[in-house]
Formats: sequence, structure tokens, C-alpha cells
Amino acid sequence: IAKLNVIEKVDNPSFTPDTGTYTQSQNVTITCQTTGAAIYYTLDGTTPTASSALYTGALNVSTTSTIKVIVIKPGMLDSYVVTAAYTINIPVQQAATPVFSIAAGTYAATQSVEITCATPNAKIYYTLDGTAPTSSSTLYSGTLSVSITSTIKAIAIKTGMANSDIAMANYTINIPALQVAKPV
Repeated sequence: IAKLNVIEKVDNPSFTPDTGTYTQSQNVTITCQTTGAAIYYTLDGTTPTASSALYTGALNVSTTSTIKVIVIKPGMLDSYVVTAAYTINIPVQQAATPVFSIAAGTYAATQSVEITCATPNAKIYYTLDGTAPTSSSTLYSGTLSVSITSTIKAIAIKTGMANSDIAMANYTINIPALQVAKPV
């Protein structure tokens, strides 16, 4: 009577949370039902081996990643390589649109216009000629004295955020000409 030696295979690993698309970083836990087995993984798309990184605790996945895992236990067949793909789409916040202290309109005197932004530490850039402002435009540092007809456009920029929408205000300045007194 022949005796068959059946070599058992290590259970495949499982992932928590499940693969998918998320809007924030995920702490991925990898488990295996086979006791005493070692879990090895890669994050670069290569096939994991016993020489790959040894799993010791939850992996923080903060960018779109593909985790490949193999479970190994001496005396047993290795698990299949299991792949888990995580898509991380963290929404980018946008800086608040700048606000002008004086409404656009027609004025009979020079106007002192301040520009503010509700986003803390955002830098405001502006133009006075109606062109679209960029980070290469003039950096706002204080009150603007508008003494001639102007179109002010402003944008708020902060690192790590999307640029604000462009704010625009047209100021028409009609200062009445002074008239010399009538001779007597």
C-alpha cells in the first residue's frame, strides 16, 4: 500500500479594508488563517518572496497603491500571490476667493481698496490692468489706492490647495475737474 504525503497549502491572505477607492488614507491590515505563517509584501508591483518586506503591522496607504502579498510557512506550500489595489482620491481643497473691501462701481474720488481672503496664510496676487493674475503677478501687501479707472483681478494661492477663483472688480473713477474761479 502506497502512502501519499499530501503537503498542505498556506491559506491566502485577506485585507481589511477591502480593495477599492477611498477619499482618505487607509490603514490596511493583512491577515492569514494559517497559524505561524509569515506574510511578505511589496508595494512596487513586483512579486513578493521570502526576501520581500515582512508584514509586522498595518500599512498606511496614503496614495494610490497596489499591495502584493504571499504567505509562507516552512513545511507547507506557499499561498498564492494575492493583489490588493487601493485608489486614494483625496479631494484637494480650494483657497477662498479674494474679497474687495469696496464694491465695484463709479466713484468721484480716489478709492482705498483692501483685498482679503478667508483662507489662512494664503497669498493674494493681483493685477490692475484686467489681465488674469498668477503667482508671478504683484503680491498684495496692503491697501491699493485707485485714482484712475482700473480693473482689479485677484487670486489667492496656498501651497497644498488649488488656487482660488479669480475675483474681479471694475472701478470707474470720474474726479470732477476743478474749475478756476470766474474773474470779477
